[in-house]
Amino acid sequence: MTRKQIETMRQHIADVCAAHDIWVRYDDNVREPYAIRKAYGATDEIMVRPIKSPSTYAVVLHEIGHLLGRNQNGSLPWSASAGHGNGRA
Repeated sequence: MTRKQIETMRQHIADVCAAHDIWVRYDDNVREPYAIRKAYGATDEIMVRPIKSPSTYAVVLHEIGHLLGRNQNGSLPWSASAGHGNGRA
């Protein structure tokens, strides 16, 4: 992976987060990345490790998906929630 490719991934995340008013906190010591949906118009937030590889880029995209994906109101459709955690979802 080249430095330019890593920078392209970082810029993509910055662009997506700016477009959707998501605040990104990067921390090398984060064990469990997370996404927080803020109430009453406050900025949504994700906490992730810095983007240094395709794997960390994918983790950041995953956390953004928690905020922007459908069914993000805390309740999953039955079919999605039924398979969660057992390797089928």
